[in-house]
Amino acid sequence: MLKDIVQTSTKDFKSWLPGIFSSTPVISGNYRFYVVSSCSYLIGLLIHLLFIPMFWFFGVTIMTLYNVVSITAFAIAYILNRKTYHNLALIIAATEISIHASLAVYSIGWHGGFFVYLLALVPLVFFNPVWGYGIKIGLSTFFTVLYIGLKVYSNSHAPLIELSADYLTFSYYINSAFVFVLLAYLSYFYSLAANQAESALQQSYDEIQILAKTDPLTRLANRRGTIDAIDKEVSRFNRTNIEFAIILADIDNFKKFNDHFGHDCGDFVLITVANTIKHVLRDNDHIGRWGGEEFLILLPETRHDGAQYVAEKIRRTLSDKTLTFRNTESKISMTFGISIYNGCESVATCINNADKNLYKGKQRGKNCVIPMTV
Repeated sequence: MLKDIVQTSTKDFKSWLPGIFSSTPVISGNYRFYVVSSCSYLIGLLIHLLFIPMFWFFGVTIMTLYNVVSITAFAIAYILNRKTYHNLALIIAATEISIHASLAVYSIGWHGGFFVYLLALVPLVFFNPVWGYGIKIGLSTFFTVLYIGLKVYSNSHAPLIELSADYLTFSYYINSAFVFVLLAYLSYFYSLAANQAESALQQSYDEIQILAKTDPLTRLANRRGTIDAIDKEVSRFNRTNIEFAIILADIDNFKKFNDHFGHDCGDFVLITVANTIKHVLRDNDHIGRWGGEEFLILLPETRHDGAQYVAEKIRRTLSDKTLTFRNTESKISMTFGISIYNGCESVATCINNADKNLYKGKQRGKNCVIPMTV
């Protein structure tokens, strides 16, 4: 596992160096990082602007002058980030913070609290969507080592300038407050990003589920989607004890459309039939493509007479329709087999009965409705 991490880090590092100076377009995948980093650079600029009078008041000239450099660095980082050089901007900001923390510990000691800014770099680095995990872990390790190194150094070396305990306490509280504000800001955007990613994942899952249950040609439910609809209707029957009807319908002589006019015509017929049946059915009825040119119609809370009426209405509507495909007119008809689910038999048996009645209709000359009693 350690070997894999090292190999990944090496690979990321080789691709990382050239990428520092390349422009990264602001797209949906990194727009949030662009906003977060831009605001972070502005906040960093303002914080260092406040440090100038504070260090001047403390009498720490070296830090007063360096904060002028810090302001310049954050201004450059902000401009580069606006020009889509996100990686270079982050490297400049991270370098400035590292030097600033080191110089502050050297100048006034550990208790001034300037080391805490290193903590804010870790989440910002991990928020970068472009860098690989090898680079992110490597930079975070560097900040950790620097953090510990500064602490070790401060334990064995006196600061350049000895400030009073009150000044150091004030500095520590100010720096801690600034860092907590930065971390709260970054956490807020992390939360937004996580929620957005979760919503996108759920949306993708829902879309996949719909596609898995939808016939791509007719946009009707496929066999899987239709079985789910039947299962729901069986559950409702178990609660209400109200029967429902299953109708199997098959396009008569469908093969001739494919043989004479091509599969495009066959597809056109299937789409036309599907749309026609949908317009006849109620909103709570269900139609699915059962297979090939066969459709299954599910009529909730419908007994035999109602099912026969609906099937006849569909049959007449299709028989009266004239299809025009590439300037050629054709007639279309369907044969229907009806079965009623009343709980006495399984759903599979009910569908099988509808299929038997459909077969009887084909034997009787097609273009007809065969009820359950036949």
